[in-house]
Formats: sequence, C-alpha cells, structure tokens
Amino acid sequence: ENVDIKNLTPIATTVVALKFGSGVVMAGDRRATQGNYIAHDDVVKVYKVDDQSMIGIAGSAAVAFDLVKRFKTELEHYEKIQNIKLSYPGKVSFLSSLVKSNMNLIFQGLIVIPIFAGRNNSDFFVHTYDALGGSYLEQNYASVGSGSSLANVFLQNNYKNIDKDGAIKLTIESLKTASNNDSATAGINLEKDILPTVLICNQKEVKEVSKEEIKQIIEAK
Repeated sequence: ENVDIKNLTPIATTVVALKFGSGVVMAGDRRATQGNYIAHDDVVKVYKVDDQSMIGIAGSAAVAFDLVKRFKTELEHYEKIQNIKLSYPGKVSFLSSLVKSNMNLIFQGLIVIPIFAGRNNSDFFVHTYDALGGSYLEQNYASVGSGSSLANVFLQNNYKNIDKDGAIKLTIESLKTASNNDSATAGINLEKDILPTVLICNQKEVKEVSKEEIKQIIEAK
C-alpha cells in the first residue's frame, strides 16, 4: 500500500501561530491521548528555542519531544562551534533536515510535524512543515495537528490587524473551536485550570504568557 507522506496529518494536538503588529504568538493545547483515551491534560507542546524563535509540535509524543530536544541541542552546538548565531532562515532549513531524518519512523505510525515561528531582524514569520521535511512560509497564521483544519477555518474568518492581547485571544478561541469537534484537542476550563501554553516572540525576546494574563484576556469583554 502506498502512503501519501506529504498529506499525513498527526493526530492529537492543535498548535496555532499567528502574526500581529509587533510580534508573533504561538499557542498549543495540553492534551495527550492514547488511542481514544485521554491520558493527560497538562502536556507542553510549545517551546522557546532561543530569544528569537519558538517551536510547536504535533504527533507522537516521545518522538516529538525528542525532535525539540535535538533541535535545541544541535542548534546550540552549531552556534558554539561556528561562533555565530544562525539566522531565522537557517533555523528553518535546519529543522527541515531534522524532520526529514525521522522519515523511517513514519511507516511505524510515529508521525511528528512541527510549526516554527520567530523573527529575522525586525520581521516576523510563521513556517509549517510536511512529514518529508518540506517547509512552507505562511502569510499571517497557521496551525498543525488533528484540529488544524478547524482552527484554520476559524482564523480565516476572524483574522485581522490586531494587537498582542487580540492575537492571544484569537489563538485561544481558535483552539477552543478545534476542541469542540476534535477529541484530541483539550478545551479551555478555567475552573480546572486547563489552559493552553502561549508564547510570544517580540523584538526583544521569546517569553511565556502567564496563566493569570491568559485568564484576564479570556475573561475580558
């Protein structure tokens, strides 16, 4: 049986990234599943790479976490040996090679596809990938994972020029929309403190948005 690798979509998770006026935001739900069973609602799937970029992962958990670890470690090693910071396009290419190196795992059902975002000088970018390691520059927003099609439709209908708080709210609402129809994506539950992981890349740094700020933005009218 032939496998259409380029169109493979990892199950479990939705991770969203979108640009706003002075930065880019990335948010991921926190659900981990085993088959149809909800295993955890506290898994982190969005990570800071350095002060200029961040990565989100969808797919097989063990392979996904290993990919992030390898990416960060090998990037630090490269920059230490070469004594130069790798540019954003360089990181995009480097991540492509790591995804491609996992091709042998695809046929075992262990699919991992990242989403990458950050800045190059004063410009901000979002890139998605396919299972072959191909990278794609997105216009303003993108998502990966089992709920990505639902999140993308929501963003397509609601994306506009927004500030930081508006961007955070829009990513969270897109995750909530995905969770309504995708059991592998966790919803938002303020009472149980189930909230997405949200990172912001601005002109100075990449930082995580606190739960308190996320709650304030969700509850704001």
